[in-house]
Parts: sequence; C-alpha cells; structure tokens
Amino acid sequence: MKPTLAELTLKLEEKFGKLNSQAEHCTEDFYENYHEFINSIRSEKIIIIASPNMLANKLQESKYTRYRTFRGLSILLIIAGLVTIFFNWKIGLGLIVGSIILKIISSNLKKRVSRNFAFELTSKISTNSDEGMFDICQYYIAGILQLASSKGRAHLPLIPSYSLTGIEEFARRS
Repeated sequence: MKPTLAELTLKLEEKFGKLNSQAEHCTEDFYENYHEFINSIRSEKIIIIASPNMLANKLQESKYTRYRTFRGLSILLIIAGLVTIFFNWKIGLGLIVGSIILKIISSNLKKRVSRNFAFELTSKISTNSDEGMFDICQYYIAGILQLASSKGRAHLPLIPSYSLTGIEEFARRS
C-alpha cells in the first residue's frame, strides 16, 4: 500500500535527518509517480544503475569496499615492481604483471558489486514494492543510484521522473 508523502518524508528524515529542499523535491516526485516507477522497474523499462564508488563511500560495508583491498595491493606491487626492476628485471616484471592482474580483479569486483546491488533493489521492488521504493528513494537522494530508461538517465540533481518523461527538470534548491 502506497505510503503518504508525510510517512515517506518522516521515514527519510529518520535516516538522513532534516531533508534539504532538493531531497524534498525528489521525494515529492517519487511520491507523485509512485506506481509508474514500480511498474516501469518491474517491466524493466527503467533500470537501476548503482555507482560503485558512491556505493563504497556512502555504505561502509565490507561487501561494497572489498575491491579496495585488491586496488591497494595492486599499487603496492607496481611500486615494488618498479623498484625491483633495477635490481632483478625478472622479479620486477613478475611483480608488475601481478599488479596488473590485481587491478583487473579489483575492477571486475567493483562492477560485480554494483550490478548485484542494483539487482537486489530490482528484486525487492518485485517482492515488496513499498520497501523497495523507499530504498530506491533513499539511495537516489544519497546519490548512489541512477534511474535509466530510453527517455533519459535520472540522477541528482535531476528529479527522478526524468527517466519516466524525458523532460529535464532539476530539483529545486532554496
């Protein structure tokens, strides 16, 4: 059952604190187009795209930040490889190749985490549309999500209905 605008705003304020005017405008837009968003996401007319960097920065959970470990090891190996190449080129070259492999692993892990997060949100809309819409609303306001369709790709500061209508409108600021 569709929550009221006051309930949706109150729930978001519990999560974020007092909403700014931009977040309020996006919340109102989600509320006005509530069923259109649910139907479009279920029928895959709108897809959810999660930014892996924003996901890792905003949600400090290990499953979203694990790629950073491989990226850090990659940096260490490239430095060690560049230093070692002057003393023993075979070992140095091996360290550089290992660095490249870790960089590829980090990149693939980063993309996979982002896709899985978007898939979980899409699945949540299918099973429990009210909780799913709240999650989409909160992650959109946090700047983690984009809503993409054939009409446009909505992300802050654009209002979310841009992905439904194709009419470019920015969330108002006070």
